Amino acid sequence: MVRMMTKPKYPLVLIEWEDASANGGWNDVAKYAEEKGLIQVKSVGWRTVDAKGYIQLVQQQSFHDGRCADSIQIPRGCIKKIKRLKE
Repeated sequence: MVRMMTKPKYPLVLIEWEDASANGGWNDVAKYAEEKGLIQVKSVGWRTVDAKGYIQLVQQQSFHDGRCADSIQIPRGCIKKIKRLKE
């Protein structure tokens, strides 16, 4: 059995946001006009940075020594909703 040493000090959140999409290759303009636009995304992680222009999440955090992995920075203008989750 693994014993947890420390609880993360950052809040666990769910962020709903819009991400850019892109397509490459040669196509008719009409083909690209059919694209759906932005991609709707949901990301879960610990909010480690709450800056003026963005929020940073880390998606993996060690309960043993507090180290983390897999960070993402989401621009505030892309964020639609933030929900704090219970741990």
